[in-house]
Amino acid sequence: MLRPPDWDIPPDAGGVLLPKLLLQPLVENAVQHGALCRAGGGRVAVRAMLRGDGAGAGSKLVCTVTDNGPGLPTSEPRSGALGLRAVRRRLELKCPGSALRLQSSSEGTSAVIEVPVTPGGTV
Repeated sequence: MLRPPDWDIPPDAGGVLLPKLLLQPLVENAVQHGALCRAGGGRVAVRAMLRGDGAGAGSKLVCTVTDNGPGLPTSEPRSGALGLRAVRRRLELKCPGSALRLQSSSEGTSAVIEVPVTPGGTV
């Protein structure tokens, strides 16, 4: 059984605009490959926070998608896996200076995106 996602997006981070469909593949992966694989109930959480001096220059928006699934396999992703590749490419094209990292253990996986924020509150 999959519970509805937990959302933790404070008002200051909620006003920052991300490129379209940036988080969707990460949430889809967290559900499909993480939470749905957890016996007894899966969980997905989406969190955002501003790091730095608010929405001004030098700030970063940090978005985290976490699941409580079995963690990442040690093997390479299957050849048709496009989700993470699409997110990385979108970050390269639309958000120079950004990063995507994955953290995984037997307790679950987190996909963390850090994106520089422009003075207008966009990335």
